[in-house]
Amino acid sequence: MTTPTTSSSTMVSMAGLRRCLSQMSMLAFKASTSGEEAWAHTWARFRQSRFNARRIRKRVVFKHGDCNVIQGNVAKRRRKYLQDIFTTLVDAQWRWTLLVFAMNFFLSWLMFAIVWWLIVFTHGDLSEEHINGTDPWVPCITNIRGFTSCFLFSIETQHTIGYGGRTTTEECPEAIFVMCIQSITGVMIQAFMVGVVFAKLSRPKKRTQTLMFSRNAVINHRDGVPCLMFRVGDMRKSHIIEAHVRAQLIKHKVTREGENLPFFQTELKVSGKVGGDGEEDKIFFIWPTTIVHKIDCNSPLYNMSANNLLRERFEIVVILGDANAKVGKEEIYKNITGGESKHDINNNNGLRLINLAIEKDMKIMSTHFKRKDIHKGTWIITGTTKINQIDHFLIAERNTEG
Repeated sequence: MTTPTTSSSTMVSMAGLRRCLSQMSMLAFKASTSGEEAWAHTWARFRQSRFNARRIRKRVVFKHGDCNVIQGNVAKRRRKYLQDIFTTLVDAQWRWTLLVFAMNFFLSWLMFAIVWWLIVFTHGDLSEEHINGTDPWVPCITNIRGFTSCFLFSIETQHTIGYGGRTTTEECPEAIFVMCIQSITGVMIQAFMVGVVFAKLSRPKKRTQTLMFSRNAVINHRDGVPCLMFRVGDMRKSHIIEAHVRAQLIKHKVTREGENLPFFQTELKVSGKVGGDGEEDKIFFIWPTTIVHKIDCNSPLYNMSANNLLRERFEIVVILGDANAKVGKEEIYKNITGGESKHDINNNNGLRLINLAIEKDMKIMSTHFKRKDIHKGTWIITGTTKINQIDHFLIAERNTEG
């Protein structure tokens, strides 16, 4: 029964080998004879399919909003991230933040446990006669019998648990000093890690899940003018106040001098108003709104035909945001702003915020305190390292006196 099976499998493998050899000979014949054009056409189609697959994958900004940008050739990159460890932990994934959170406490407990053990060991508290209480002895810390007791005492001291079983005595001044240092260290670690977790929770990274964009953009005539149009909508009842819409066309460009700019950005003037000229980018965002870009002589899409739009390699990135108020350091507004802002000049929304504060007899307190610039930023532009100070709080002027 096994012999026919073996012979049949051998015949099948031989037939496959002959078929493979015949196909290879045909390809070799195409490359060496008049069939070379057909071979070149087949190879061109193969390269074109690879190009199309690569074109789908390579995007500057993905559909979910993440930037497809990888930083390379940055000197001392890790050191730069560690120098701003707070922002690094806020930007890191939750598993790394929680790991650092746990390791900070565990390592601090362990470090001070070693210090406590050294104190009681050098004082002689761990000898058997002193532990058993056969000799009258005043220890540095009561009820310490080994390293495990020192570790438990370290946890109790750092978090002020106070079970009452272990206490420091007046016998060792160094123990009192270490107790003070550990209490201060514990408060600092807790404040730092709580700040990181709070900042991470308060970042509206998932807010984009309820901001809806139309699946397709269309080009149609509106009032006799060809327009690029798409829709945006907000699902939540807490609407974005004074929403702004911007659009950027990212495309390869060659300058007159022959310089290649692979990701040249061109602003597309958009408007949410019917018949808008694109100068007003603010929209009343309480229902789905159609955003319009007029394709006139000033538009970068003006010279593109329908076939060009299908063949050209470009990307349109739409940015939707709220009123980002940048408050400057102008002397004329120093009584309201305090002059300690990260930015030097007000933008239009910054002036609106200042006018609101003047009208309501308020002060912008977020720019009153003198701090380093790295601690003033409240928002990092996605995909870059640029930090802006756009979040502010205002307090009534009567509550700021004295």
